[in-house]
Amino acid sequence: MSIIYTAKATSTGGRDGHVATDDGAIECDLSLPGSNKKGPNPEQFFAAGYSACFGQALEAVAEQKGIKPDSIEVQASVSLHKQNNAFHLSVKLDGHLPGLSRKDAEFLMKEAHKICPYSKAVSAGIVIELSLSGTDVKAAA
Repeated sequence: MSIIYTAKATSTGGRDGHVATDDGAIECDLSLPGSNKKGPNPEQFFAAGYSACFGQALEAVAEQKGIKPDSIEVQASVSLHKQNNAFHLSVKLDGHLPGLSRKDAEFLMKEAHKICPYSKAVSAGIVIELSLSGTDVKAAA
């Protein structure tokens, strides 16, 4: 496997600190969820990255299969959970694919989930839910 891109970021001060990428594209103070500080938190960065990556996977599958939605929009909701003093994340991906039948839209969601790098990276250790316009889609195993 050849590496085509590597992103590098450095943080100081943890979840209430500062983060910057080596290329300067991101440089900001972080804030804890629910605090009065202005600034994103790690869950927001994760949601933004996952929604963009999954959207690109949807576009790739749609083009490959000749299925043409009017547009592609993905909303990623990333939730932080605490259970028995341990933290974990869950993700819900909600695709909006107007102009497609439910069958075609579900097919694209399932196929995109198979090829999306974020989905592959987290599938073993994070709960991932798929939905279309708010309605659940069962992920393929």
